[in-house]
Amino acid sequence: MKKLFYESPAGILLFDCSGKIIKANQLIVTMLGYDFEDLIGQNVFEVVIPEENHQTAKENIKKIMSGQKLEHIVSTRGKNWRKETCFIERIKSKVN
Repeated sequence: MKKLFYESPAGILLFDCSGKIIKANQLIVTMLGYDFEDLIGQNVFEVVIPEENHQTAKENIKKIMSGQKLEHIVSTRGKNWRKETCFIERIKSKVN
């Protein structure tokens, strides 16, 4: 399972309910232009989500946590800024 996470062809960023980044795979690190050390432990609202999108992101996190599946265009503010369409949902499983 770890190999699938870290080598996934999709960028994956895991964070807790407060926004603290707890895991990231290689692709999301590359997409955002950071090193692992720059992301892990940081708050997603400080290093990934642009300030003008904070309120929408908080509302979407609540929806995801309630079980809704979302599709929307994501803007990141990483070093390699880009817009992408993605599907986001809460996956209920233990993170190791």
